[in-house]
Formats: sequence, structure tokens, C-alpha cells
Amino acid sequence: MDPLFTAQLQQTRRQFFGHTGLRLGGIALATMLGENMTASAAPAASGRVHPPLPGVPHFPPKAKSIIYLHMNGGPSQLDTWDYKPQLQEHFNKDLPDSIRMGQRITTMTSNQARLPVAPTKFKFEQCGKCGTWANTELMPFTSKMVDDLAIIKTVHTNAINHDPACTFVMTGREIPGFASIGSWLAYGLGSENNDLPAFVVLTPQFPHNSNGQALFSRMWGSGFLPSKYSGVTLRNAGDPCFICRIPTASAHSSAARCSTRSMN
Repeated sequence: MDPLFTAQLQQTRRQFFGHTGLRLGGIALATMLGENMTASAAPAASGRVHPPLPGVPHFPPKAKSIIYLHMNGGPSQLDTWDYKPQLQEHFNKDLPDSIRMGQRITTMTSNQARLPVAPTKFKFEQCGKCGTWANTELMPFTSKMVDDLAIIKTVHTNAINHDPACTFVMTGREIPGFASIGSWLAYGLGSENNDLPAFVVLTPQFPHNSNGQALFSRMWGSGFLPSKYSGVTLRNAGDPCFICRIPTASAHSSAARCSTRSMN
């Protein structure tokens, strides 16, 4: 038998991953040095890996980056920006058939004997020079900045549950398989950095024994677009486990996900 092959069989798992990591690091270093040498030798030929579409953007942009906060399971629009004073007159009255029109309801309310109207309990005021109605009790600071905000209240969907509604917000469709808004931006505007993705995602870390709203990869996926336009997810806390690449705190609590216990 080949002595080199025999030595490879006798090495431990830790030695294998250690040697492999060093080799991959050398390959990455050689690749980066090669790119720098090529760029210095022919700077005119070096272009962007993910360039924008021809003619995009249509005008010089003012923003260099976008941070989108999707507050899944946040407060109701009736308690934030959607001021409906006439609901006070229908408090604790059953929802009229002329409003529901036979539409199916969610499983959270399907077993209720009644469907009473529940208006907001908080105070609304007209704020700013634009006179936007805002909840000044729950949003005392945000309500003072309404002149600098763009509030869109014309979005409509037939979805009655959280997941299809969130999918609709992110992709424009209630069913999965379509590109997310971040993927469309990466597709149209490209990336100015050849070494970093144009679109990254930071998902929350729900506490233990918590029923947080589900977040699916289709909300930042590329759908039918090439996978290079998909969002790159980042871990939300902790150092990654050497094997699992998931936060250490949760990695070692699950023997099924982490194989470090079986390492020599």
C-alpha cells in the first residue's frame, strides 16, 4: 500500500480539518495576490465582478447603501399609522357581513363565537408640517420625524396569514419561487465590491421556548434569478462552531448538529 495513503488513514479528524484549512488559506492567498498583480499590470482590464445592468441607475443615487428592517410580528397598523376614528363607534360590535363579505378567517379566530371590532386604545395626533396622523403614545419620537419619512398606505393583499403576507411584501407574490426585492436590487445595481456580496441578511435569534414568527429563505432568495443575486445570511450571535458553522452556544447543546464530541 502507498505509505502516503496509509498516513492519511491514520490521521485524526482534527488533523484533517487543520491541514485542509491551511491548504485552503494558501489557495485563497494565492488567488488574492494574483488578482492584485493582474490589476497592477493592466488596471484598465480589471472590471467589476457583478456590474449593474446597462443604463442603471438612471440618475446619480444619493444613498450608498440600504438597511431594510422587516419587523415580523410587529404592532398593528391600527396602532401606528392607520388612523381610523370611526372604529370607536363600532367598538365591541360584530364585524358587519358587508365588510367581511364571506372571506375566510385565520385559525387564530376561526373558533371564536364572535368577531368584535377592536379599535386602537391609543391617542393619535396630526404631526409635522405634512399633518400625518401618528400614534404619539407608542411612537413619541418617531411621530416628530414624519416630515422626513415616506409612509406608504396603499399596499393591498388578499393574504390572511403572516407567512404569505410576508412573502408578498418581499417578492410581490404570495407563493414562493420569485425573486426578493434585495435580489432585484443586486441584479439591477450590481455590487461595487468584488470580494463582498451586494446583499446580506441578518436574521434574529429567538429566545428559548419562544414562538417567534417564521422567517424563510425565500424572503431573501433569488427565486428564478441566478443564485449569485441571493442574500447571504449572517449568523446572529456567538462564534461559529468549527464543524457546524453555527453559534457555539446552540451547537454544543445538540449532539445531532455538532460532531466535535466525536473528534479525537
